Amino acid sequence: MILSAYRFNSDLNRLFPRAEFVIAYSGGLDSTALLHLCVHGAEVERKKRFLAVHVNHGLHPQSGEWARHCVTACAEFGVDCRVLALPPVAKPGRSLEETARTARYRALLEVTMAGAVVLTAHHRDDQAETILLQLLRGSGLKGLSGMPVSVALGPGILHRPLLRFSRRCIQSYADSYGLHWIDDPSNEDTAHARNYLRHEIVPRMKQRWPGMDKTIARSGNRCAEAQEILNFQVEYWFDSVFVPERQTILIAKLSEFDDARQRLILRHWIQISGFRMPSDVKLQEIIRETIEAAPDRSPRIQWGNAEIRRYRGELYLFTALGRFDRKQVIPWSIRNPLSIPGLGGVLECRIAGTSGHYSQLPGITASVRFRTGGEGCRLPGRDGTHALKKIFQELAVPPWERTRIPLIYIGEELAAIGGLVVCEPFQKYGLECHWSRQNTT
Repeated sequence: MILSAYRFNSDLNRLFPRAEFVIAYSGGLDSTALLHLCVHGAEVERKKRFLAVHVNHGLHPQSGEWARHCVTACAEFGVDCRVLALPPVAKPGRSLEETARTARYRALLEVTMAGAVVLTAHHRDDQAETILLQLLRGSGLKGLSGMPVSVALGPGILHRPLLRFSRRCIQSYADSYGLHWIDDPSNEDTAHARNYLRHEIVPRMKQRWPGMDKTIARSGNRCAEAQEILNFQVEYWFDSVFVPERQTILIAKLSEFDDARQRLILRHWIQISGFRMPSDVKLQEIIRETIEAAPDRSPRIQWGNAEIRRYRGELYLFTALGRFDRKQVIPWSIRNPLSIPGLGGVLECRIAGTSGHYSQLPGITASVRFRTGGEGCRLPGRDGTHALKKIFQELAVPPWERTRIPLIYIGEELAAIGGLVVCEPFQKYGLECHWSRQNTT
């Protein structure tokens, strides 16, 4: 198969006729060929549709020189180039390579406008390596599907236009135009699994099966088709166990499925919630500790930055709770929204109606505190003062959330419990409060 800039651009225009494009440009062979394909022979006005983005992780002594090369090359091609300095921060359980890759996609996401198309230079050999690595990791259909040609990326689309072309084809194209690119020595380091596969294993396989990259890619396409069909079925099962208003799963409904389907449903839930997928061992622990355990237990299963807990027959999935000082007192000008450090949420209160005004509230100071014990609130239309514990139980607030719900005090009197309840003495002032906690991943 021969690469043609004319045919390449015809395909792009057919698929994305009015889009702006962001080119992931490392400066290496593949991305240099991609950049040239995009702009070769193009008019100045058309080149304005392209923005090259180079992410400098600063991992190599020559990384600054590479960034300057990318800027110079883009200037020669007549394309704007943006260099993003982004040193990767290693995270527990993740390799530096994986962390850097995640950081690059986040950087691309930040510069992607609504409707824009991010182009990467992944090719057929990359696809074969990806599928082989997933096979060695014991992946299922999703992993063995490899990389999709197009997928959503924030407000835009991630598109891999070279996925059906081989590395040799791209090399021939670059050589034919005398292109110059960066050779990153880290790509030769066989300590990395992909490099070991690329330099030590795949060449031997190709000696025996010369067309293996094409064959493996075809198998990946078949796995992707099967995965798409399975996704429809899993979504149907998921809808039967999911509680949208609390974003939880009903254990009784989930228990009606066999073990294999339970794992599929839980994986789907974790994926759409934006969390890292747990290992098979951890997933089986979730099933054993939350679904099969005795009703009086309060299990907590954590992996990465996610955790799952059980309460009143439902499973809750959220960002793992960190340390939090519930004895703190936060002075607050009640007229302004309050962001509470450590909780990732925003607290807002207002006076409803046309006749209400903050100055009518008793007391001149407001503060935010948290449950330490002994607090009570007079509920609207109810006699006497009710303990917070009873109120939380009545409102089905999970135990782990109860000390993290902000309590709004006017002077020294409890006026409201987060966005749940406004205590009766403050109802007459039209006080309304809203607490929105961000479940960031």
